[in-house]
Amino acid sequence: MIKKEQIKTIGKIELHRLLYGISRYDFREVTNTTIAKCRNISVEEAKKKKLVLAHEVLKVVDYFGFEVIE
Repeated sequence: MIKKEQIKTIGKIELHRLLYGISRYDFREVTNTTIAKCRNISVEEAKKKKLVLAHEVLKVVDYFGFEVIE
């Protein structure tokens, strides 16, 4: 479970630490795809981005099945 105040614009490394137990490969694939879709850029450009916006964090967390609590 993840607290709602932890859902904010954060770096990819911090997000991966937040989602403990997810493999790096799966995390990178999902995160970069989510960034690319939300920002309407290519996946190659998404790989270069260091920050993940709050609404993108929420989508990644939801994809992996983590529950967001108040």
